[in-house]
Amino acid sequence: GERRPRRLKSGNFRHVQKVNCPAGAREAPLEGAAAKMIGFLWFPPGKPTARSFVSNAILSMRGVPRMRAVVTRVHHASVTIDGKINGQIGEGFLVLLGVGPNDTAETADKLADKICNLRIFEDENEKMNRNLEQVGGSLLVVSQFTLYADTSSRRPGFTGAAKPDVAIPLYERFMAHCRERGFTVEHGEFGAKMEVESLNHGPVTILFDTEQTK
Repeated sequence: GERRPRRLKSGNFRHVQKVNCPAGAREAPLEGAAAKMIGFLWFPPGKPTARSFVSNAILSMRGVPRMRAVVTRVHHASVTIDGKINGQIGEGFLVLLGVGPNDTAETADKLADKICNLRIFEDENEKMNRNLEQVGGSLLVVSQFTLYADTSSRRPGFTGAAKPDVAIPLYERFMAHCRERGFTVEHGEFGAKMEVESLNHGPVTILFDTEQTK
């Protein structure tokens, strides 16, 4: 039947129009430039994969930075490739780093600063009050495109992650910025099959998502 979608809030798109959708269809109003290019889409019920695909496409069109990291406070950690240790650290952070298609050098630098400044090490009062520098810690950085898994179906998709030509330079930029701040940075190998071992201290694990955290 005929339905009127909600008024969009984007400053770039104020027009409200009527669309004819089959009975039972679900409207998906878009905003901004995406709305100008696509208009309104509808999806039959029970099509989560299609909706998720369009959602990722819209984020790409908007140019939203989406760099993500899972940071674990560890007593020690190592990464092994083909039976040989490629990188290992003592006390510090194990960083699983994912790069999105719209991330930039600025995104990488800001995330590196956030992580290096993170105060999650205990002080003399057993309070989380010390950062990586204060405890003389190091970082083990491992690339992790699976942080962008689309779990709307049983078999995850990873189209939300950046391609290697974008991801590798930013992965290296992130590590370089940490080194510029004086930290020892060990790492895995982008795209390699790796075995990662760590002893989580706490346990303490922090999720960073630059799409949500400014």
